Amino acid sequence: MDFDGTIYNGDSMLDFARFLNLKRYRFSFLVIAIPYALSLLNLISRNKVKQLFIKTNFKDYSETILNQKGVEFFKENKHKISPAFLDYIAVNSENHTAIILSGSCQEWLLPFSEFLKLPLYSTQLSYNADQLCLGNWKGKNIIGREKVELVKKKFNLKEFDEIIAFGDSKSDKFLEEICTTFHFRYFLK
Repeated sequence: MDFDGTIYNGDSMLDFARFLNLKRYRFSFLVIAIPYALSLLNLISRNKVKQLFIKTNFKDYSETILNQKGVEFFKENKHKISPAFLDYIAVNSENHTAIILSGSCQEWLLPFSEFLKLPLYSTQLSYNADQLCLGNWKGKNIIGREKVELVKKKFNLKEFDEIIAFGDSKSDKFLEEICTTFHFRYFLK
């Protein structure tokens, strides 16, 4: 299941950046304005825009601080979890293996995943030896086709009679390649 716009009403990366430091958040929109416009014209990748946003908002924060702020962010924003999703999980959790797949990062998503009792597979921020955020992610950005590859890597899909995916964006539709049923914007109607 996708997180932002599917389980969570909003974009948790934007919300967390605003929560963490409003001045840096506002400044980041000045920094990414031109690259974002260029990405709309397909002149640069959206990944580059996301990297610039992450760098502007999270660079030089310690991992400890980001994790602590992630817990505080969850406490203030758990009301943004879709009630329809909570109902769905309450009914289906015993009969299904459910996971969260997200391009957002574990520093602010882990408290949500723990609350929901669902494993989290997300984009990972990179840190230096002093545990300061480098302003980039390590490994893959878990969006689009990367979600598909991650699921294939972590699970033997032949063991499942049915695979149901939930998402809210064009990039989530790649999950249709491996699922029997794909629900688009199912919980936040």
